[in-house]
Amino acid sequence: MATEKLKVCIFKGDKVKIELRKPIKFGVQELCAGVWEIRGEILSSPHIDYFLVVDEATEKDRLASTTKEFEARGYSSRVLKYKGVWFAGIGPFRVPDPLQVLWHHSVYFFPEVKRPAMVKVIARNISDGRTVQLAQHFYVAPKEPSDLIIYNKVGRGFHFEFEEKQNYEGEIEFTVGYDGKLLLINHIELERYLASVISSEMLVSLPLEALKAQAVVARNWLLTAAIKHHIGEPFDVCNDDHCQEYRGIRDENNVAYKVIDETCSEALYYKGKLVDTRFAKVCGGVTEEFNNVWGETFYSCSIFDGPGTYEIDLQKEDNFRLWIEQPPPAYCNTQGDTEYFEYGRKYFRWCETIDPYALREIINNKTGIDIGYPMRINPLRRGRSGRILQLQIKGEKGTLDVTGELKIRAILSPTYLPSSAFYVKYNGQQFILKGAGWGHGVGMCQVGAAKLASIGWNYRQILLHYYPNTEVKQIHVKKEERCVS
Repeated sequence: MATEKLKVCIFKGDKVKIELRKPIKFGVQELCAGVWEIRGEILSSPHIDYFLVVDEATEKDRLASTTKEFEARGYSSRVLKYKGVWFAGIGPFRVPDPLQVLWHHSVYFFPEVKRPAMVKVIARNISDGRTVQLAQHFYVAPKEPSDLIIYNKVGRGFHFEFEEKQNYEGEIEFTVGYDGKLLLINHIELERYLASVISSEMLVSLPLEALKAQAVVARNWLLTAAIKHHIGEPFDVCNDDHCQEYRGIRDENNVAYKVIDETCSEALYYKGKLVDTRFAKVCGGVTEEFNNVWGETFYSCSIFDGPGTYEIDLQKEDNFRLWIEQPPPAYCNTQGDTEYFEYGRKYFRWCETIDPYALREIINNKTGIDIGYPMRINPLRRGRSGRILQLQIKGEKGTLDVTGELKIRAILSPTYLPSSAFYVKYNGQQFILKGAGWGHGVGMCQVGAAKLASIGWNYRQILLHYYPNTEVKQIHVKKEERCVS
């Protein structure tokens, strides 16, 4: 695995701010030391159709029944082979926004490029304003990673979004995507990528056994799920929560390298197959089934994340409300512990308010649908963790049904709610949401794992707690099964 190179998109957008400590060649042009803004000027707009992924298979013929089913319902279909996997998609859609397709759980699209954007790339020196035209595709390889600093956002679109200065080891590819967006792609070895993921996703001051568990699940995700997240793109994964947090070189990476070395090539298997091991920051007390969030898979489970057993059906509304108000002794209910645990604890149980007028505007902005003044928010179906999987919002002018925990979190907030595990009260002026957890809740609870490690559990025990009946084995992955090109 150490010789494999992963392509990580560290920036995608209209313009990027960088800082050069020394002069560096950007293609045929040399940019002097200083702060620069690189932007793309659209000369001609692209024409791209997007197709919503509804099925996948290792053989094309296995998708025939799926495409026929959707074609009979009036949809156009496409079949695309990407990195050894066949994907069936329906469409076309002009904007790849899951909120435009509220009825489906899938959030994966692939593009059909009719006409790529024509773009001129310009670098502007912030201090003196002079500009330099750059090529549309080139590679940058600083002698030292600290010579090139990228001003980047962490947690894009979420409530905790912030900007930080980042630098990266390895080669950085500057290019323009088919949609006209600037792309910065870091080429890095898989295990070194995972080291950065560990120090980006969790604090390396946490017990090593928690970090080892994070290393294994991050590796599993990379080898099983990453292929679907950016189908048709010139990179493998992105650098934020859409894939896994990757913030380049960090002071803490030396600890992470030790963790990677001690778990090198280890992964979780269930009945001989690699498991798609998702993870979330705070489960809230019960983890959610994979099948309820991303669709059917061969391994899906939900556990009580606390000592002993705790039998309660959180799919029933009365039980769920009781569980919110009288929380169980869960591992992520970390009262009176370290700063990290204290930060996570505020998401174990949370409360937010929504003004109906603001909610109407949010819905209109995100979906293009005006339901009028919202009168009721009704959960239609909950998962095993109590997370709402189907939601109905009733307004004066109409009703909106939303399916999928991430879409529900998006439709009720300018950014995203911490989770979809909440119940709703109305006080005559505002909707009050009382909830549990941070994230989708599937798989390992990161705060819970840290707590378990702090009381003496080793990483294999932690993994078996969150992924029952699995086993840790050395990876044996065929080339066509890997997410790298």
